[in-house]
Amino acid sequence: MSSQNPAEGSEDRASIESVNDPLTEPDTDHSADVTETSETTSEPTEGPVSSVVPMADEDAAKERRLQGWQPTAETKTGGSKGSLIAILLIGLVAVGGGIFASIWLKEAPLREAAAALDQEEPDAEIALFKIEEFLLTQPENPQAMAIKARALVELQRNPREALRLFDIVKASNAAESHAWAKALMMEQQWASAAPLLKQVVAEAPDNADAWYELTSCRVRMGNLKEALESAQRLGEFPEMKLRSYYLLASLYADMSETQKAEDYFARILDEVSSDSDETLEGDKLLKALDEALLVVTAYQFYLDYGRTLLEVGKPEAAIRQIAVGIEAERTANGMPSPESCVLMGNAAEQYGNLDGAIRFWDQAVQLDPRNQPARELLANAALKKGDAKQALEWVKPMEPMGRRLPYTTAYLFQRIYGFLGNQESAEKWQRIAEERREYEKRQTALRRLVLDKPDSHGAKVVRAHYSFTTGNVAQAKMMFEQLNRDDPEDQFVRDCLASINDKERPFPSLDELPIDTQF
Repeated sequence: MSSQNPAEGSEDRASIESVNDPLTEPDTDHSADVTETSETTSEPTEGPVSSVVPMADEDAAKERRLQGWQPTAETKTGGSKGSLIAILLIGLVAVGGGIFASIWLKEAPLREAAAALDQEEPDAEIALFKIEEFLLTQPENPQAMAIKARALVELQRNPREALRLFDIVKASNAAESHAWAKALMMEQQWASAAPLLKQVVAEAPDNADAWYELTSCRVRMGNLKEALESAQRLGEFPEMKLRSYYLLASLYADMSETQKAEDYFARILDEVSSDSDETLEGDKLLKALDEALLVVTAYQFYLDYGRTLLEVGKPEAAIRQIAVGIEAERTANGMPSPESCVLMGNAAEQYGNLDGAIRFWDQAVQLDPRNQPARELLANAALKKGDAKQALEWVKPMEPMGRRLPYTTAYLFQRIYGFLGNQESAEKWQRIAEERREYEKRQTALRRLVLDKPDSHGAKVVRAHYSFTTGNVAQAKMMFEQLNRDDPEDQFVRDCLASINDKERPFPSLDELPIDTQF
């Protein structure tokens, strides 16, 4: 800020203007004369008007006396008017400047909070502290409310409050849209978060985190084809390349394109190994994978890779990867999971080692006596050896589940009772097996609908239904409300929405969905 007195600056400008004002000049040429516009300061000119050199007050007074200068009426009048205008202008500037300065000072916490969030490593605690202090005096300030919402999201704290604030103020830039989407994701509202994230990547295409989150939302919604697109875009960011490969491998595996899945799993190992100056093995390789993937543990990566190799008919290669995964899991958790043991048993069976498979399946049951896949596999192995009684012992604890069992288990009961000569029980389980087979065929058709026509009305209904049955009631309600707006005549959607709004009403089963109309 300049140290010059504002009043002096204004009078300097007034003096220059009066020199060029024809109303203050006499008819004759007095280019060497000085026109006075202020009694406080004076700026005589020497030579041409274009050269204006300020003089000291005493020197100016002497110069006037030597020239016998006398103010005319016009000069006095002009000087008075000029001084009045200058004073008024100075007053307005002073008042305006004072108001601006006051507002600027009051909004300092707002600027400081925003800066704390926008720096390379955001300090959300400081931002939240400053903005809550600001909101005490201005509780309805939209910018402050948006900053508070962003700070809460950054701290992963109280997402519902952040959503309440964003519902009021909306989002005015990509950073706010991104925070809004994150808050929705924290509440598992994937369908609401996805459009916001799509907007974020459109405005800020270099936002790698937003691309990753958009992919995650699409996976959660079952929109696998669009998830593939955003996962591939994610791979263009060097720091996200391996995460992109893992997402692509998982997506292709879910879409039964196992060869592509295998290729991406192999790429991850190649990339991790090539990024090091030494050959990575054992613990060093596991550590490198943990650091590179972030979204999944190294042992889970090996188990997923082994499962994919098994699906493409490479049991020997699968056994190697699964063994690494189990050992890493044992190191991390103290013991392998029942699911890992079942997977290794499956690989051993496919490789032709049934006794080895039985040992792993038996270990799974010891770890979790309720593990249904392991019990079913052990029962099948017993039947292969001609021991129907042993087979029944393995599956007997599951029999009370009846029609809730999968088709393969129901069919297994039918076979066991047939071997034992219990015709009544065999026929009972035959009927159940036929029902479960039809149900599972329908489920397969619905999955194909979601994969092949993800934007169709029917696919959206299936995703909304899945949200409800997996406990995400708020998300399901929002999706069914939109579906009802899109097609008010869809009775299934209306029934689902009515059940959500009235807990006394049973929630419709997908068996009631008129699937023929959805293709």
